[in-house]
Amino acid sequence: EGVTPSGIYVHKRSDTGAVLGSSTDRFTVIQNGDAEELLTRALHGAEYAVASIGALKHGGITFASVDFDDMPDINVAGQKILPFLSLVNAHDGRGSLRVYGTGIRPECLNTINLGWLSGTRLGRLSHTTNVMARIPELERAIQMYLDLAPKAETVVSRLINARLSPADLTKAIDMMTPVPEARMKDGKVKNAAAITRAEARRDDIRALALTDDRVGWTGTAWGLFQAFSTYEQQEKGFRRTATSGVESRQGATLVEHFTGKQEATDSKLMARVLRFADVTGVKVTAAGLVAV
Repeated sequence: EGVTPSGIYVHKRSDTGAVLGSSTDRFTVIQNGDAEELLTRALHGAEYAVASIGALKHGGITFASVDFDDMPDINVAGQKILPFLSLVNAHDGRGSLRVYGTGIRPECLNTINLGWLSGTRLGRLSHTTNVMARIPELERAIQMYLDLAPKAETVVSRLINARLSPADLTKAIDMMTPVPEARMKDGKVKNAAAITRAEARRDDIRALALTDDRVGWTGTAWGLFQAFSTYEQQEKGFRRTATSGVESRQGATLVEHFTGKQEATDSKLMARVLRFADVTGVKVTAAGLVAV
């Protein structure tokens, strides 16, 4: 009594009571069963297998990765990338129902954003009351996913064909991992810790690029990119944050992937790789990495 409603609604799980986020009344909750129905209707009864299903950030994000028989594996220089269509649903009041083309490189379990590699963005459906009427948008996203394999193979093959000498590779890594200049005060280095961290990062990435079998493709533009990607996803320090619901490195990797943060990081990284390597027929655009 005496309180004016703010128009903000809290999203809570019905089973645990955990608060997932807040929104205005324009946000319509799309339950996981609704997302499944959307996918089934968009596929017109075509069969698919659920490869993985899970929740992140206390259930603020749920996802299901599915596999289709008619989606070929991607073969890159003798290595196989297993592609999946991921349907990611937001329950935090801010996100949307999103469609990702994702892949796993079995040799090192790196998560690969296939949509970014092919230069396509798949799909995004807002949480609105008419979401069931937007089946055609989801159909287009699925078709884009099914067309990914040849595009991704073309782009990655051109990056593999772009060679880097050992000297050029070392120079590129050094320039992409800058070490700050020492700042002196009263005869002491005030930023010694920052210098040590930067030097350690550079050494770790150099070791990945030159000696680690998980990276591979040594001496190529793709190998240089994979060295940084492997470091970001598997090697850099990870801090567990109970309040965000991310309790593992794998969970943190998926959150960054499904929220678009990894895509933005990879796009900037690839732009830098292309500046150091003589890559023909590939460029970074606003839509992602494309063959030209």
